[in-house]
Amino acid sequence: MEFILQSCKLRSWQLDDAKEVAKQANNENIARNLRDGFPYPYRIKHARFWIKSVLKDTQNINLAIELDGKVVGSIGFFPFDDVYRLSGEIGYWLAEPHWGKGIVTEAVTVLTDYIFQHSDIVRIQAEVFQQNPASARVLEKAGYKREATLEKSVVKSGVLMDAWMYVKLKGQEKNKKEDTLHDTFFTQRGAKDLRREREEIDGIESSVLF
Repeated sequence: MEFILQSCKLRSWQLDDAKEVAKQANNENIARNLRDGFPYPYRIKHARFWIKSVLKDTQNINLAIELDGKVVGSIGFFPFDDVYRLSGEIGYWLAEPHWGKGIVTEAVTVLTDYIFQHSDIVRIQAEVFQQNPASARVLEKAGYKREATLEKSVVKSGVLMDAWMYVKLKGQEKNKKEDTLHDTFFTQRGAKDLRREREEIDGIESSVLF
């Protein structure tokens, strides 16, 4: 799967991305705003393990964020199951030198619209630690709305804090167009319809590493 955007490219992961991932992800300012599944320090062994797991994962969407031929981040979508099967979670991280340039806002917008248009998902949510208002602004610019404050729900680096739940519902896509997504274009390389993928999978659990 590949999306060519105005600010970057979203593409499938490759094993040889590990070295660049380790370089970009080894940053405490990134790790402090993500769940503990994202390690710090972030070594090449962590990158290799994660990329190998992604390449085996047929349930979730995991894409590299590429800029000028180099991986600078990651974005993913993780569908829920059981009674929550029409919902899912979006997560992302971006290398610090590229913060504030609108890259993640565009990536979240396009991936969100793609999921709504190509699956039966009706609700996509994202959780933001209260110490990370910049990520909240990214989601708001992508059309997400703060649904709730989850009081004292997160312990990160020994600090107890609130989290904010952001949500976007199907039908709330901004500037929806019939043939393009936000003046971008994308190609699909061997990608199946999300619904068909989910119907074919039996007993595979998703894991959010963001």
